[in-house]
Amino acid sequence: MKAKNVDHWLNEKGDNLKQSSQNFIHNYVNKFEEMKETNSHIFVHQIEKINNIYNNTTEIYFDENHIYLQMH
Repeated sequence: MKAKNVDHWLNEKGDNLKQSSQNFIHNYVNKFEEMKETNSHIFVHQIEKINNIYNNTTEIYFDENHIYLQMH
C-alpha cells in the first residue's frame, strides 16, 4: 500500500513539475513577443553590425577625420 502511495505522489509531483515548466515557457514566450513589439529589432541590428565589424575587419586605416575599415 505504501509503494502505491509513493507512486501516486511521484506521478502527481511529476505532473506538477511538467505544468510548471510549461507555464514558465509560456510566460517567457509572451515576454519575447512583447520585446519584439517594442522595436528591439533596431538594437539587434546594431549588435549584428558590431559583430560584423569585429569579426570581419582585416585592416584599419585612418586620417585626420575618418576611420576606414577593410572587410574580408
